[in-house]
This record gives sequence, structure tokens and C-alpha cells, in this order.
Amino acid sequence: MGCFAAASPGLNGHCFLPECLGAEPLARPRRSVTVASMGATAVLSSASLAVEAGEEVSCEVKVRNNGTVVDQFSFEVLGDAAAWSTVEPASLSLFPDAEESVQVWFRPPRSADVPAGTVPFAVRVGSQEDPEGSIVEEGNLEVSRFVDAFAELSPRTSRGRRATSHDLSYNNRGNSPVESRISAADPDKLLAFAVSPRRLATAPGASSFARVRVQARRLLWRGTPRTIPFQVTVQPDGASPIALDGSMVQEPMIPGWVPRALAVGLALLMGAAVVWRVVLKPTVENAATQAVAAPLQAADKNIQQLAAAVGTSMPSINNPVTGNPTDTTLPGTGNLGEPVNDRIAVNDSPGNGQPTQEAFDVKKNQALSVTDLVLQNPNGDSGRLTVKRGDQVILVEALENLRDLDYHFVAPILLQEVDLVVEVNCDKAGKQGAQTCEESVAFVGFLAALGQGQTPPPTNAPATTQTTVGAATQTTGP
Repeated sequence: MGCFAAASPGLNGHCFLPECLGAEPLARPRRSVTVASMGATAVLSSASLAVEAGEEVSCEVKVRNNGTVVDQFSFEVLGDAAAWSTVEPASLSLFPDAEESVQVWFRPPRSADVPAGTVPFAVRVGSQEDPEGSIVEEGNLEVSRFVDAFAELSPRTSRGRRATSHDLSYNNRGNSPVESRISAADPDKLLAFAVSPRRLATAPGASSFARVRVQARRLLWRGTPRTIPFQVTVQPDGASPIALDGSMVQEPMIPGWVPRALAVGLALLMGAAVVWRVVLKPTVENAATQAVAAPLQAADKNIQQLAAAVGTSMPSINNPVTGNPTDTTLPGTGNLGEPVNDRIAVNDSPGNGQPTQEAFDVKKNQALSVTDLVLQNPNGDSGRLTVKRGDQVILVEALENLRDLDYHFVAPILLQEVDLVVEVNCDKAGKQGAQTCEESVAFVGFLAALGQGQTPPPTNAPATTQTTVGAATQTTGP
């Protein structure tokens, strides 16, 4: 709807004439029209406010009804502050030219959702009669900074022989970014610490994390574990420090169960040894005896046949020797006789083909028991050396195969009224330019006298103890 000249539109859209403007008389009289005037004004008592988070602050909005009719006005807070703002009373009804105030309350919560700093706001005054003529008044609200932090050490107690680690979490529940410094110490200086990182920058409502590595300065080798307390300090900028208590349980390098396990193992070994000696060993020995019984019988038979061939006897496994094995008693005579040792030296011309003999004279009614023989060829001659019981050959050795060769008999060689003869047949002298071959046989034994008219004793002499002399050793029966 348009307005005629010299007229102005009102807040409600109607046209009215100024009071000072007169109208020219018309040709015919017109009917007068009354137009209602609408509008309002609003003023904030303070356009800049300051408030602590978690507290409240208010300002006054003064409203004047400039219209010509009764109007109802409503109020609305605009901006980020709307969520935590209220208007009391929520609406006003005013007569024309009437004026009244409402109170706007701001209550920012103590939360990271409301950042510190300036928060712009506006209050809109709406007219029921003139909705398009709403009024908006603007202002600023300064929300103060607060620090609210929470820190935790996990785990509080760690276990290890040398080093352990803990995780530190820092939660910024304030309304502004916070930088924090982290340090650690123990009162007795028994630990070393490594913190990574040492500084944390944490946004509002966010969390940051750090690793605290704890290491014992000295090793604990044995004994009971020891608990070492320590403290981690988180120092936020512009706030009080946060102290976190922790501890490290240092365990010994040698666990306590090791000595007990060793004792148990030793006891088991001793038990096994007892079982072996009492139960298993006799069983094994019995089985071994049974296993070798047949081979031993065969070997014993061969030995007896060999002893019979050389005119002596050997102890049999079927008829073992009883009494003292070192006894020199000769069966049938009562004694082997007096110990005797001698050396039979033989010098033979090399290459003549004629052997040379030397003998140890065993007289009538005497018995010589030879227990040990040592054959000597000091110059390395070549040929043959023969040991005889009278005319009976006991052994034959090639000279080139020996320098010193010793025999130790289990049963002595018995010579009854028969000489011990050494015969050498030298083919070549070992020493350059030598005209003779020099060989010898040393012997050890017993010489006994036989009783008048007594039958010569059998040759089943007892076994003797084996010894080793010279460069080569052989142990055999006669």
C-alpha cells in the first residue's frame, strides 16, 4: 500500500500525516481517518560483560512502546551464548509510551565446550503487533580462562629386574590450551628416569600421553624383591602442579625359586643314584653276566687247552682260585720258594747260521717258577731269539721286531729240574762294524727246593698281579 505525498509510513505499515502539515480544502468535505502508530525502542544497560565460567552475570534491557496501541514484546538471545542464557520475564505487555525493563542472565558452564575469550551475543525484541519491526541490540561477553586437569600414571606399580615403564595420560578439562612440563624423581636416588616427551601441549577437552621409563641404578642379585617409591610431577602453565605417586618393585636377578629347584634336582639325582645301585645295577649286572656266560666258557676252554699244551695250568672260571691271590704257595709243595731274578746274556756271531745258547741252571730237586721275562735287543740286531724249557720251546721272537719286550704271566712258567735256556741265531748285527750280536733275557721268579722222593708239583700255580715294564708289554699264560 502506497502513501500519498507528505505522508510517512509507520511500523505497522499505515500512512499518517504530520501534525504540522495542513491540507487544502477540497471541493467537497471528506471523512477523517485515524491511523494507529506502532514501534518500540530497546537499550542494553551494558554492551560489554565479563563472567567466570561456572558463574552468572546479567544485564538489563529497557524497552519502550512507541506505538499507539497496547503491544506485547518477546525477547530472544542470539549467538553462541543462547544455549546458556535466559530472559526474565520472557515477555512484556506495554501501553503506548510505556517503558519497562527485562533482565538477561548469562550462565556459561565450567566446561571445555565454552572456550575462554570474547563471546558475541545479541538480544532481539519482537513486537506482536509489528513482527517486521523487531529490534536487535548487540553486546560482548568475556568468558574468563580456567584450568581443570586430570593426570594418571598407569600402572602405579611396576615389576622388573632392571627397568620398567609407565604410561602417563593428561586430560585437559579446562577451556583453553595448556602446555605442561613433566619430571620424575625418587627420594633415595636409586632410580634413573627417561620421560618422552617432556612437554605436552593439550587442547581443551583433549588428552595427551607420555612414556616414563624407570631404571634401577644397581642390580639386585638375590634376596627378596624391594619396592622403590618415586613421584612424577606434571606442571601445567599457570596452574598448580599435579603429583603422581608410583613405585617399582625390583626383582632379584636370581629368582627365589632357583635354589629350591636346585635342591629338588639334587634330591632327585640322589634318589636316582640310590635306585641305580639298589635296583637297576644288580639287574644290569645279572643280565650282563648271563649274556657273557657262554663266550666266557668258550674262552676258558681255549685257555685251558693252551695251558695244557705248554705244560702248565690256568685258573678256571669253573674252579676259581680261593684265598689270597698274591700267595706264593705252590700246590703240592707248600711254597714257591725264594724270589730270584737273573739275566741271561747271549753273544752270537752274525750270519754263521749256527745258534748260540746260554742257560740258567736249575739243579736236581729244584723248581723254578718264572713270572716275568724281559727280552732285550739294544743294538737292533736281526735274527731270532728263542726261550726254552730245556729242549721245549716256550716262545720265539724275531729280533728286528723288538728292542725291549716284556712278558708278565698270569700263572708262572714252572721249570722242574730243567734249565731255562735262551737261544740266539743272529743274521745281521744292528750296529755297524760289530762282530757279535748281543742279546739278553732278564727274568723274575721263585726258586724252590723239592722234597726227597717227592713227586714234582703240578703246574696249576695261582694267578699273579700284572705289571708293565719296558717299551712293549704282553700279558699271557705260559
